[in-house]
Amino acid sequence: MSSIIKELSAALKKKSDKLDELMLKFDSLTNDKSELENQVFWFSSRRMIVEERNVLRGIWVPETSIQRRNKLKQAEFAIEKTKNDLATLSQAIDLEQEQASTNLKNNLLALESQKTNVNLAQSVFDLSKKKYEAGTGSNTEINASDVDLKAAQTNYISALYDAIIARVDYLTAIGKL
Repeated sequence: MSSIIKELSAALKKKSDKLDELMLKFDSLTNDKSELENQVFWFSSRRMIVEERNVLRGIWVPETSIQRRNKLKQAEFAIEKTKNDLATLSQAIDLEQEQASTNLKNNLLALESQKTNVNLAQSVFDLSKKKYEAGTGSNTEINASDVDLKAAQTNYISALYDAIIARVDYLTAIGKL
């Protein structure tokens, strides 16, 4: 049971690390956008200061409209890229939530199926045991049904483990863990 908890903790840690990585990327993109906005402001205010000094000295070195337009386009592209990155991040988070939800549903269905298999194997084992006690069954039949019962129980435990992992993944994806 402790190995299941360790594996669940490891899976949770992995999802938490991924979320932290996405948040750091988001923060980085936000900082990049702020830096570009500050640079645009700095460049424009610096240009105004230089132009004022040049006008006072009687020197005029006009910035071409093409250069100014290109700087503005670069800043607009950087902002657009940041918006696109945020949209992509949002879509990736939505996709991860959908996948986790689907995975949880599938694992719960598999768990129900395995539970039915265990019940069926148990009834076959009980029937084989009664037949043997009545003298109409064989020891081989009991052994075979016992092996089938143990296999069904093992599959049920495996499905239960998968369902627990899927639930942790789902809760992590929706932000509750």
